[in-house]
Amino acid sequence: MKKPPIHVALLFGGRSAEHRVSIVSARSIHRHLDPEQYSISCIYINRQGKWRTVDSPEMTEKELHKGPFFSFLPWESERREDFFSADIYFPVLHGPYGEDGTVQGLLELADVPYVGSGVLSSAGCMDKDTAKVLFRTDGLPVVDHLPVREEEWRKDRQGVLRRTEDSLIPPLFVKPANLGSSVGISKVRHWDELPSAVESAFRFDEKILIEQGVAGRELECSVLGNDDPEASLPGEIIPFREFYDYRDKYLDG
Repeated sequence: MKKPPIHVALLFGGRSAEHRVSIVSARSIHRHLDPEQYSISCIYINRQGKWRTVDSPEMTEKELHKGPFFSFLPWESERREDFFSADIYFPVLHGPYGEDGTVQGLLELADVPYVGSGVLSSAGCMDKDTAKVLFRTDGLPVVDHLPVREEEWRKDRQGVLRRTEDSLIPPLFVKPANLGSSVGISKVRHWDELPSAVESAFRFDEKILIEQGVAGRELECSVLGNDDPEASLPGEIIPFREFYDYRDKYLDG
């Protein structure tokens, strides 16, 4: 007897600056999930954190923004039948409120199975400064960097610039600590470019990294599984621009 398809709920959109990237990712996953094996429901989260079911990620952003929106949380539903349910939830959310352990914690609290890393690993890896500290503690080589909080920058801008000049040498990369997709990243070739790069990064996060630039190769590898994880073959990315920025990743690539 043929098994019924697994009901998968795709979560996409979200509150971060990577909202549009999440929509692009959800479209790709939606196209490639085998409908013979999976019954797919799509849940769009708008930039204000409101949830609604939609027919497909292929809908235009204008269509996605239409209501009605609903609460995912079962304890906020007056009737159990009002609560959306699926066999497994697939967060296709990028950046804060998606990859940082927050949605993972929500799904844990709701006691529903989900795809991807758990709360601890998600939270630890989202913050680039924290991740670097963990990697270095475990003996892995990491690029030198200086973490800076916005409050520190506003109070002692010249002090931050002096510490950077004392510890790092251009070229530098300035980036938000908790964001991906190369959003908010600037390459600093000369010291006079640093202040504007810092201001740009603080548009997206209250904590940033000023990182030593190195000449290297861009490699990627996927790992799938829990008790017996399996790694893919590594792939190399050849950027068409000076570095692998947002435009190269999602617009020109």
